[in-house]
Amino acid sequence: MKMVFEKQDNKQSENPFDYGKDIDTSPDKYKVLETTVYDGIKCKVIAATGADGKDNLKMWVREDYGIPIRLETTGADGSKTVIEYKNMTVEKQPANTFRLPAGVTVTDMSQMLNNLSKIPGSGQ
Repeated sequence: MKMVFEKQDNKQSENPFDYGKDIDTSPDKYKVLETTVYDGIKCKVIAATGADGKDNLKMWVREDYGIPIRLETTGADGSKTVIEYKNMTVEKQPANTFRLPAGVTVTDMSQMLNNLSKIPGSGQ
């Protein structure tokens, strides 16, 4: 299946922390606890407060890319879950990563999408 998307400009993306500028970061919801080095990577440790007023999420967020590499959650029953992302690299992907396997047929779905409004009962 092939779908056409408008070309994106290739300008440098914003600082990863800029993407969160519209998030409600009032002190009663999120708190930056510290800046530390975790697993050799400089991170901000952020706690999110749940509706019950208890810290129920703690994240170690990479300062360079804004990607969480460790999350700790505490359930209502007191159980703790830890998720860690290890051996993560951020780099350009090899072109062959996106090469289609032999025998794959690409179908352009644009015309079908244009015809959807002509289907009886579609409200168009």
